[in-house]
Amino acid sequence: MNRLVPGPRRPGRTATGGTETRLGTTSGMVYTLVLYANYENVFIRLQMGPNKDRSLIRYAKHRILGYSQLRLSRVLQLTRRSTDIMRIRSKEDVDEIIRSVDMKVPSNK
Repeated sequence: MNRLVPGPRRPGRTATGGTETRLGTTSGMVYTLVLYANYENVFIRLQMGPNKDRSLIRYAKHRILGYSQLRLSRVLQLTRRSTDIMRIRSKEDVDEIIRSVDMKVPSNK
């Protein structure tokens, strides 16, 4: 009678017996960390410059998150416009920056 009894899990092994892709896990963590750091950079720049209303900052953050959709390339394009982000004074300024960056993104069509 052969019964499959699960033994102790060894590091680097999955439940099916194959090895985990540690590179995939590590690269995902690195991507997330880099993405977070760049968002933080954009959001800090957003608070610099002329005094901004909290509702304007909140609006800008929502527009930035909606535009970038967790894509590092889009967040990096926004970081290149950091001086423009610091000069934001109205919702129209936010929309103009998003539009100008969006035009530079190559389409996937």
